[in-house]
Amino acid sequence: EFLQSGMPPVQAASAAKAQVEGEIKANNKSFDEAKAARSYGENLLQMANTARAGLGDAGQTGSDVASGYEKLISTLSPILPGTQDEAKKQAAGDSLLNSIGPDIIKMARPIGGGATSDFEARAYLGAGPTSSKTPEANDVLIRKMEELGKLNIDYSDFLEAYREANAGSTVGASKKWSEYKQQYPLFVGEGENMQINSQRP
Repeated sequence: EFLQSGMPPVQAASAAKAQVEGEIKANNKSFDEAKAARSYGENLLQMANTARAGLGDAGQTGSDVASGYEKLISTLSPILPGTQDEAKKQAAGDSLLNSIGPDIIKMARPIGGGATSDFEARAYLGAGPTSSKTPEANDVLIRKMEELGKLNIDYSDFLEAYREANAGSTVGASKKWSEYKQQYPLFVGEGENMQINSQRP
């Protein structure tokens, strides 16, 4: 293009090199962002798997009746045959379920510029599943983790597709994602009823 505009060959080569270097530098951020979004999504899905495995073994969590039952099983386990394995299983399930707590707090603060804002992620994930919540409440929270994980993988796919469709350039990608979010909100509802919008294309 520079040669066709009449620029001398040496000057054209230098100008072309400078332009390409600038584009590569601008695109590096989006490569990193796509990688970070995919990693964030995959980590959330892995944590959801961990929580679901813990929930399966923990049994009845959350309620006073459930707590009393687990304490009774733990107390009787040295005496009654058959209860020792059940007590160990419940304790291991509780431990596994509670183990993701610190990571959930970190995951509620995604790297800026991802699929969602920090505020959206914090409002959606909340404190995460724990042994102090009922199985039903934990199941809802685990599904939220899975949905947010998939949303971030969608965002990573979007960045990669945008780059491929625009000859390696990601200029304007964040604007397009913002337009998409405005036209098709990522979330519906508020507070505990907040859900990922399953109707968005």
